[in-house]
Amino acid sequence: MQGVFDGMAEGPTCTVHLADAPTHRGADNTPINEKQLSHRLSYLLRHAPHEAGLTLQPGGWVPLEPLLAHLNVNREQVERVVAASDKHRFALDGQRIRAN
Repeated sequence: MQGVFDGMAEGPTCTVHLADAPTHRGADNTPINEKQLSHRLSYLLRHAPHEAGLTLQPGGWVPLEPLLAHLNVNREQVERVVAASDKHRFALDGQRIRAN
């Protein structure tokens, strides 16, 4: 994580850039950022839904709530990852999500 040091006269303090800051914690309670969340979503939705206790529905959809609970994140965090994906890797439809 990169930051900027301020206040050298009284000792350094670090201001963390928000883009570099972890945005949430994963299932093991370690901080993860949006890129890591995107990778985890891709893995679970494309290769291993069973690891999250999910069963793919027709069209590759899974219910969103159990996925959120497994990843220990909220809907807003997932919505940010979906919106930020320049390759449109995910689709959200109400209470379900899939990898495109």
